[in-house]
Amino acid sequence: TDTDVKFDSVLLNQGSCYSASTGQFTCPVAGVYAAEIQFLSDNSVTTNHQIKLIHNGSTVHQGYSSVDSQHVGLHAFGLIDCAVNDTISVRVGNGAIYIDGGGSYSAFNVRLVG
Repeated sequence: TDTDVKFDSVLLNQGSCYSASTGQFTCPVAGVYAAEIQFLSDNSVTTNHQIKLIHNGSTVHQGYSSVDSQHVGLHAFGLIDCAVNDTISVRVGNGAIYIDGGGSYSAFNVRLVG
């Protein structure tokens, strides 16, 4: 918890802005970025689940569920005003996420929108 999630399966990384070794997306140009995360909570955990969108080390948006012992979809979305070389990443603040071999229950998307 509270460390950047590192996605080992990257389907599209135009411009090589996402680093699988750090878990961070580095903004190549200044602008507004749409960032979105999606996870499935781990049903073996009996606690609340919290996921976070992180901008330059600070939480800017969160997803939360108080349902325990069940798989629950967790989602967070935000528009983030970024300068060149700002970073966007994902953290689990509480609970646990379900991870399968294909990565089909997890997603982290960042795109420049303006």
